Amino acid sequence: MSSEIIRYFQVRQRFEKRQYVVPVTADFEFLNEAKCRFHGDRFERLYKAWISGTLIEPELRREFCQKEPHRTVFFDDVSRNAAIASISRKTNEAW
Repeated sequence: MSSEIIRYFQVRQRFEKRQYVVPVTADFEFLNEAKCRFHGDRFERLYKAWISGTLIEPELRREFCQKEPHRTVFFDDVSRNAAIASISRKTNEAW
C-alpha cells in the first residue's frame, strides 16, 4: 500500500504543478482511482507534509508498514453430518 500512496503523491504533485506536457492516460486514471481510495484528513495531512519536505519517503513507508507480522490461520473442516448429529444430540438432551 505504501508504494501506491507514494505514487499517488507523485502523480498528484505533477498534476497540481501542471508538469504534464503530454497527458499520460494511465496516470490520470490512477489519480482518479487513488483520490477515492486515499481521501480524508489523514491522507491530506500526509500529502501536505510530503509536499513541504517534512515527511520523506522512508517515513511515509513506515507509516503504512504492517504493524504486526503475518499470522497463519487454520480452519477446521466440520462435516455436515457431524454438525447435524451434534445439534440432534443437544435437542434430545433438552427434551
